[in-house]
Amino acid sequence: MTKEILAPETVCETIKRYWYSQAVKVGNTIYISGQGAIDKEGKVVGKGDFAAQTRQALENIKLILEAAGASMSDIVDMTVFIKDMRYFYRRKEYGDIFREYFGDRFPCVTAIQVVSLFYSDMLIEIKATAVME
Repeated sequence: MTKEILAPETVCETIKRYWYSQAVKVGNTIYISGQGAIDKEGKVVGKGDFAAQTRQALENIKLILEAAGASMSDIVDMTVFIKDMRYFYRRKEYGDIFREYFGDRFPCVTAIQVVSLFYSDMLIEIKATAVME
């Protein structure tokens, strides 16, 4: 089966900068690397603002999927890495933002509290798997 590296220009370039692919498509499945609050230039967005960082991480995932011809509704599984699990339970900073991107159809989610993320200012990182119809 062919493996296609996805490196859309709409998100931070990671292959040369950080030595990993934003996503890899295998058949009709897309594996998306952990996405944090990183803008196209590789800078952290929303330092100290969990809601802004959650929105940016999800927006990056959306842009990667769109470049592959997929959408957020194709996501079947996500792993959410959070520096402070208390954020996970805050409706305005997490739940409402997820509803903006998924409506009433949520994928499977595993949430894990971590000590640190790639950048020290990052509060959340989201890894996803999508299956296209």
